[in-house]
Order: sequence, then structure tokens, then C-alpha cells
Amino acid sequence: MTLKTSMVRLIPIALAVFMVSGCASPVTRPSVEKSHFSSPEVGATATASIGDRMLLQGMSERFRAVDLLYPVSIKGEYTVSAGQYQVIAEQRDYLYLAPYPGGSTVDPQGAISSKSDVDASRRYVRLSKQTDQACVVDGIGTIRSTWCSVGGAQFEEGTGQAFSQRSFQQTLLYSGRTGDYITLRYREFSGGYARSAFENEARYDLSDSNMISYKGAMIEVLEATNQHIKFRLVKGFNDGV
Repeated sequence: MTLKTSMVRLIPIALAVFMVSGCASPVTRPSVEKSHFSSPEVGATATASIGDRMLLQGMSERFRAVDLLYPVSIKGEYTVSAGQYQVIAEQRDYLYLAPYPGGSTVDPQGAISSKSDVDASRRYVRLSKQTDQACVVDGIGTIRSTWCSVGGAQFEEGTGQAFSQRSFQQTLLYSGRTGDYITLRYREFSGGYARSAFENEARYDLSDSNMISYKGAMIEVLEATNQHIKFRLVKGFNDGV
């Protein structure tokens, strides 16, 4: 009997074993809390360089997360990078982790890469609660296409936050100062994509007032040069964030 034939005959047996054990270990999915966010928060003082974001508001998602402290190499084929992952499912003995689908508020966020697997970014990480072993899997609660690390992974559990791909986001960027005038750029994002029709530029005369406003957002300019701006956020955009 060849090795290939043996593997083919073992697959149905392995699936049958999983189906039996799966009944005693149901899959649960942690809840995701959606809320408005503002960066910086109203009342806070912040500094931004030219081209940097001064204000970002929109919808964020908070969820259970795992911080992988060190990269994990799996059979020389996959690399699970250090960073934060979302816990997307749980069984009695396992946590299932995935890179964030949207923009993350943490740096770095986790990622799965491979030398030859073009679908590596679509895989998940299965983390054993008993042995801390990390495996790359292509489905939740399945055993097919599984690759596992030799040793255990080092990690910490906590709470993650990411921008929702379905959210509407507004942002102001600093574009510099010429004489008494400063220039800001406004951009909107919807579903993770920039809305080009809603990209504008505005100029403000600081000799007239150090309080500037755009789409309801009110900012007190404390210092402005052609390299950076220091400001205090007095009020958010029109949505009241």
C-alpha cells in the first residue's frame, strides 16, 4: 500500500472522529461591540505633522483579541506574525484567530503569510488552550488542511479595536502654513473606501481667529508652523462624536 493510498483512506476516519467530538465541543462566536470613536477625544490636545491626520471619527468594533508576542513558524511553510488577532470563534479546547478585516487601531496587527499559499491571508489560526500549540487551518471546527507548530505560542488575551469596514469615517489632515493661513484637507471613507467626491481643501486665516471649524468640527489652534500643528479638539463633526 502506498503512502498516498493510506492518506486517502484515513481522511474519512479522521472526519468521523471529528464529527463525534464536535458534538461535545460546540463552536461559539464572541460578540462584537460597535461604537463611535474619536481620535483625539473631544477636549484633548494633540500634535500633527504635515500630511498627518488631525482628526478621525467614525465607527469602531471592539472584540475579544489575542496578542501573539512572537512570530510562529509552521513547518517552514507558514509564518504567523507577532501582533494582535481577533478571536472569531471558540471551542472547549481551542480559540480560532483571524487578522482584522478592517483597519486596526493597534500596531502591529497580526498576519498569516506563506511562501507558496496564495490564500494564506484567508486562513485562520487555531490556538490550543491546553498546549498553546498554534495551527493554520482553512475552516472553523475542521481538521482539513491543518499545519501546526512544533512548540507552543506565547500570547496574551485582551480586547481589540478596529475600524469597521461598514462604517462611515471622516478625517481632517494638516497640509501646512503659509503666512497667516493654514490649510486642512477633509476626506470621507465609506465601507473602507475613500469617497473621492467628498475630498476638499480649506484655508483658514489665523490672524482673524485661532478657532477653526469644518462640518461641525471645532478646533482651537494652539500653534501652527509649516512642519506641524498643535491643537485642542473642542467639538467633533456634525454627528456629535
